[in-house]
Amino acid sequence: MIKKLTNQIIKQMTLLNQLLAICGVLMSSLLMCGSIAMADQYKSFMIVEKNNANIKALNTPELLEKNLSKISQSQQALAQRFLARHFVEKKQYQKAISFYQESLQNDDLSIFSKQQLLDELSIIYMFTKQYKLAISTLDQYQQVSTKISAKLAKDNTKITNQSTQKNALPTQNNKRFFDRVLIRAQAYFYLGQYNKATTALHETFNEASLDRLTAKINSNDTSFVFEKVDQALSLFYAMQAFPQAVDVLNYLIKISPKNKSHWQMLTHVYMKMEQQQKALDTLVLAEAQLTPSNVSSSTPDLPKNQFEQSSYDWLIALYVNNQLYFQAAQKQWQLMQQKLFPQDDKAYYQLFNLWYHAKEITKAQQALAKSAELSQKAEHFIQLAQLQLQQNNWLQVETAVLSACKIGLNDKLIGKANLLLGVQYAHRGERILAKQAFTNANYIGGSIEESAKWLRYLNNGEVDENFNPYGKFNGPCIPRSEKNLLSIVSNLISPTQPLAKPKITVLSHPKVEKITLATQFKTLPRMTFYGLEISTSKADFGDKLLKNIFRLYRIVMRKGGKIKGPLHIIYQRNEKPSTSDELVFTLALPINGSMLGQAGVRSFKTTKFYALTSQFEGKFEDVVNAWQKLLAYAKQEQLIISGENRQLFMKNMPDGYVQLELQLGLLNDDINTAIK
Repeated sequence: MIKKLTNQIIKQMTLLNQLLAICGVLMSSLLMCGSIAMADQYKSFMIVEKNNANIKALNTPELLEKNLSKISQSQQALAQRFLARHFVEKKQYQKAISFYQESLQNDDLSIFSKQQLLDELSIIYMFTKQYKLAISTLDQYQQVSTKISAKLAKDNTKITNQSTQKNALPTQNNKRFFDRVLIRAQAYFYLGQYNKATTALHETFNEASLDRLTAKINSNDTSFVFEKVDQALSLFYAMQAFPQAVDVLNYLIKISPKNKSHWQMLTHVYMKMEQQQKALDTLVLAEAQLTPSNVSSSTPDLPKNQFEQSSYDWLIALYVNNQLYFQAAQKQWQLMQQKLFPQDDKAYYQLFNLWYHAKEITKAQQALAKSAELSQKAEHFIQLAQLQLQQNNWLQVETAVLSACKIGLNDKLIGKANLLLGVQYAHRGERILAKQAFTNANYIGGSIEESAKWLRYLNNGEVDENFNPYGKFNGPCIPRSEKNLLSIVSNLISPTQPLAKPKITVLSHPKVEKITLATQFKTLPRMTFYGLEISTSKADFGDKLLKNIFRLYRIVMRKGGKIKGPLHIIYQRNEKPSTSDELVFTLALPINGSMLGQAGVRSFKTTKFYALTSQFEGKFEDVVNAWQKLLAYAKQEQLIISGENRQLFMKNMPDGYVQLELQLGLLNDDINTAIK
């Protein structure tokens, strides 16, 4: 939530920076100028033909442009000005610029009109991205304005024309004054001259100057000032002129203390300046301004609370950034009681972390217990058990761990869960249960060293020589992955014998009969496996398989490996499980990364594998027939097999059935031809 709010603020400032005066301020000025250049304005320009008393009125801009040289010199400057505005409205900006320049060179143009034309021309230059010309035009405008001021001071003359007075006094009641400042700063910005842009902008847009300028403006006509200030703020932010941005934001907050976006921006700017304490102080003040005194009341007349969930998240994060964990926890708990903050498992888990860092262990334990209850996440119950162990609450430790084990633990936490159970059993004097739990913890990575110490302690300081590191888990805490493995492998085992002998049926397919089989071509990527090679007769296949499945799994777990797929049986090249007397296969688990080998078990990588695959669902002893049918189908379709086949244990099915995927290896060229 905090990151989302920050991104919204940045996005808002970026969009303002892109728009600024170009799309908002400048376009409105251009349209205002264009509206003057309506057709009716051209009726004031007349041609008096020589030797003819007839007077010809120029009623259209086209006629005016065509006959510009025929009108009087005194009228040409004004006509050029009207034509310039006309072409601005038509978006023919280069033509408009030419007429502006011609009008400015006319000696009959008054100094006041020249001032206004320079103002308009700077907008056109800015709009057409001619930034250097925009700056030089504004410089000329300033020179003309200085001459006007000097002339007025010298003549001590009051200008009675209201529009002329508006142009002559840029610091009073003149919206365009702010636009010119923004145009100059923007032009410097786009030219990459950030220091000049910042200086030009800050001369006007600072708290003291803005107070002085807005004091001279009618209170009913100040909204445009706030718009300009927002645009200046975006420019400051884009140039990373953060102290100047702070100055502007303080002004905005002073005149509009209920505007939440300004408080948020000021907090964000302080964070950009790495002033965490000022950011926190700002958000605390914002909460006081934006939160009604009785927000929990249902009275409809109360003002709406503008301090939203994301702002509360931000406030708590700032307490944490300033290492004020107790205040953060206290604030969140207060908000939760007032129903201004969520009361779900995530909120309680965050509250737990805050109380824990504040060293309020009892409150942390209560928050974590509530989080675990709501989320039903096994890892939260394990954390709770660890916290209760620190408090010597032995019975509560057992309850929390058993709750986690009932939900189901991943391999990473199962060792820790059994270790916690073992510790609390040992403290209660239940040695048999303790030894069982520590033995479980010693089967899997993560707690081997600690559990081995406890086992040695329970064995009077001696190492248990009968300990089998690849044994079977006992007790209530079994890894989730082993439960899945057990559910699959259990279907391979009948109640009376480890594995039923395969039932091989010799398939006979006359040439007239066509085999139909649901198959799929697959290209399997390079993979890393951890496995061991097994050579056995068909009669001993089941015994060998069952004996090594848990051994392989336990080695991977003890080494901290991460299994990323189902158990594989990889039949070696040139071995066909349906016809060979001796089966040679590799029992393998796909893993992430690589692992050190031990006692005939190693990690290995495979190349791309091209296969014809089919799904098998049924009794495990019938899989040989399924292989036969797949081989026969490949022969019927004239596919060339590579000699390497894979068998994947996917999942168990009801009534003792298993689901396998049979992958018959094909040559690369052959599979490409088949797909085509």
